[in-house]
Amino acid sequence: MFQPTILIIDDDPDNLGIMTGFLEDQQFTILVAEEGEIGVARAGYARPDLILLDIMMPGMDGYETCRRMKAQESTREIPVIFMTALAKTEQKLRGFEVGAVDYITKPFQREEVLARVGVHLCIRQLAASLRERNDAIEAVFRSIQDAIITFDGDDNIVECNDAARKLLCIGADGSGTPSRLEDLPSSGRIDKVVNECRRQRTTIKLERHHYSNRMVSMAASPLLDRNGNHNGTVLVIHDETRLEELERALKKRTHYHGIIGASEGMQSIYALLDAVSQVNTSVLIFGESGTGKELVAKAVHEMGRRSNRPFLKLDCTALADSLLESELFGHVRGAFTGATGDKVGILQKADGGTIFLDEIGDISPLMQTRLLRFLQEREIKRVGDSTPIKVDVRVIAATNKDLDEKVKAGTFRDDLLYRLKVYCIELPPLRRRKSDIPLLISHFLEEIGATLNKGEFQVSEEARQILANYYWPGNVRELRNALESAMVRCQGGIVRPEHLPKHLCPSPSLPLDKAQFIVSALDATGGNKSKAARLLGLDRSTLYRMMRQYKIKNV
Repeated sequence: MFQPTILIIDDDPDNLGIMTGFLEDQQFTILVAEEGEIGVARAGYARPDLILLDIMMPGMDGYETCRRMKAQESTREIPVIFMTALAKTEQKLRGFEVGAVDYITKPFQREEVLARVGVHLCIRQLAASLRERNDAIEAVFRSIQDAIITFDGDDNIVECNDAARKLLCIGADGSGTPSRLEDLPSSGRIDKVVNECRRQRTTIKLERHHYSNRMVSMAASPLLDRNGNHNGTVLVIHDETRLEELERALKKRTHYHGIIGASEGMQSIYALLDAVSQVNTSVLIFGESGTGKELVAKAVHEMGRRSNRPFLKLDCTALADSLLESELFGHVRGAFTGATGDKVGILQKADGGTIFLDEIGDISPLMQTRLLRFLQEREIKRVGDSTPIKVDVRVIAATNKDLDEKVKAGTFRDDLLYRLKVYCIELPPLRRRKSDIPLLISHFLEEIGATLNKGEFQVSEEARQILANYYWPGNVRELRNALESAMVRCQGGIVRPEHLPKHLCPSPSLPLDKAQFIVSALDATGGNKSKAARLLGLDRSTLYRMMRQYKIKNV
């Protein structure tokens, strides 16, 4: 819990006693100084959250004390409230000129003191929170590979990131920076997108076209105030030159570092992996269970510049908080009960390489904070040790949860999501790329057949039809397990419907499409009928009736 520290600087012991009495009742940590010079020094090393400063003091008065603190970087941002019996306007103005934020008049009134102190502590907390949020957004703004340009309501250029400077051939020092929309090179298409965005007050997209010898896509979105008034426009330019070149050169691939698939969705994934592997930013992989998130993480590592360094995985759901913290950051002997020796954490072990954090959406708020601190500072502190250790690790995280919804619900930090989601890869479920099932079947027949040592296998047309029609809530992993189960049962080298797990085969009395959805929903929810009903969009009584009608048993 936040417990503010307040420094009181006053040469009068009676005043110090009164103010200390007021504030200690409110659980504040109180520091005191009876001289201006001592107060300046104490503020420098204690970094209090608020300073109450008397004006009339011998030696260095309050004005000079405040002036010196505002001149030092370590104390410049600490709010100062003057305490005085002086009531003249010019004296108060002088206090504001040297950096004070408020006055408390003598004789002190408890309610006034607590009210003014509370307001300025709240303002300080809000300002600190805003700075943290701005820092996180600024970090994302700088690291994003897309060109971003913001315009005010009069088409003046307000800001552009490094990617925009590179695309527009602007010097790193800002030399040659255009000041207005019409000053941009080849600005005709940009004019069109920005002006249409302003007119319609909605996001306007312009798909692939040539701009400055590059193939780009553009999207302009309006910046509106709370009253819906147009304050400006943000333009995002995505350079797709490399992607287009890869598409032309590679056309359609069926295999990619252990990933199997030739569908359009997988071709997009492969092209994205080609691009992601060449940069060093964090990656967030989203996909249902069994879609191959770990394979994708390994592919990013193996295709990148860290391929000759470690690739280590940590399942964030498998460990309690204390163990997860120790696994990530390591610990020193005696850090906790059972810590009989020093341990190197997985982040330090992966130095120079890649760490894959699976199911990142399930970590606690405490671990979210520690992980965010590492991503910001790129250094770790082992449990029980305050010594920072610099670590160079690429972080790839994966989840099957909707992290945006978790942010809205307050269970996942938005600034951590910004850090992780520099690149986001969304893997399609198998039911959305069923054209890949024949390829996957062939691959698994060969792979599993080699481990079973039972010769070559084939799949009958009837069994293939069942596999093609099934909903696959467990995705590629479930398909592999189903084939392995069938191949163990199969004695003749040809997998037939009777060899497949029973839940894949619909009841003859039930239309095929309904069988797929009901049986698959029950399988996906472990037989939980309430969850299956919600998944199917039915009420529970309707699901029970349909199961009785079509003689569907629990799966």
